[in-house]
Amino acid sequence: MESTELRLVVQDDRTVRAVFQDGAETSGELKLDNLHRDLIGLFVDWLNQEKITSRRELEVFGTLLYKMLFSGEVGRFLEQKLFEAQRANQRLRIQLTFAEKAADLASIPWEYLYEPEYYFLATNVNLVLSRYIPLATGRQNLAPGESPLRILLVVSKPLDLGPVVSDGVIEPIQKLEEAYPIKIDLLNKPTIDNFLSKVEETKPHVMHFIGHGQFNKAEGKGEIALLDVDERSARWVKDDEFPGFFAHMHSIPRLVFLHLCEGGAIDFRAGYAGLAPQLVLAEVQAVVAMQYPISNDAAIIFSRAFYRELAKGEPVDIAVQNARWRITTSIQNAYDNRVFGTPVLYMRSRDGIIQPVATVTLPSNGS
Repeated sequence: MESTELRLVVQDDRTVRAVFQDGAETSGELKLDNLHRDLIGLFVDWLNQEKITSRRELEVFGTLLYKMLFSGEVGRFLEQKLFEAQRANQRLRIQLTFAEKAADLASIPWEYLYEPEYYFLATNVNLVLSRYIPLATGRQNLAPGESPLRILLVVSKPLDLGPVVSDGVIEPIQKLEEAYPIKIDLLNKPTIDNFLSKVEETKPHVMHFIGHGQFNKAEGKGEIALLDVDERSARWVKDDEFPGFFAHMHSIPRLVFLHLCEGGAIDFRAGYAGLAPQLVLAEVQAVVAMQYPISNDAAIIFSRAFYRELAKGEPVDIAVQNARWRITTSIQNAYDNRVFGTPVLYMRSRDGIIQPVATVTLPSNGS
């Protein structure tokens, strides 16, 4: 299915612009007063503490976000472009962008945007929701890569931290090698030296990290846990250091997938929200991150659906949207908690395609 693009630019705490791919645009007021800020803060606290237990609560929060962003002319512009896309049998890709004066608003979990009385934007079949981070170098196309698609799976399990359950996520990804032009490598002991060597050796198009994260309050930085030289204890790497590893190895992945495990080290301030923009600034074209710890079942469902779509040649943003929707079809009452809005996509590319479309026969077990 073809798609059209609508970019929403939050200029500051009062103004939002909507820019369509043909250059048409409009602007309007961002509905954000002190009461809105307080209400959003309450809902975000409840989400952080897993106190949201019903779809209705998320609908109220999502409606609050929607009316804040899509009021007046901007809302009518969105409705018009969505109608036109549906009439043409196209998807409307919505990319959220936050200007420097609105940087503090980027931490809001916009993946729970809810069109009043109808649908969540992050899982609607007619939409694609992602976040776009503009850079001085401008927008680039994430063009198809040569076959096979090289994926590096990195699993970090320091013994001094909580458990990391990875088998259920890794096995379905590895089985995709049977059906698609994919080459998968696995690194189970990611000391810094081992990680650098593996990146240099495999030069991955996709790097998928499974492990722990935390927020260093003293330095105001996010951190991820690799392994120390003893291959047992945690070696914390700061969010502004990790992207440099790829630059030094002259191998910057097109896509990085950051998976924070449930039960792992907590308080990572929106689960890799600090690291994801750092990776984009380091010229990674797309980053999939979890803004909350995700259950193993949900991680398996999301990862399997995401990589199947990616391997078939779907753009990254459509693969994320479809995979979020798969969570809702596979987990009972998924809309009653934060799980479906946990995956977040950050992009700097225009098209998001990293693998040529492939027509294949899936294994009989459907894995």
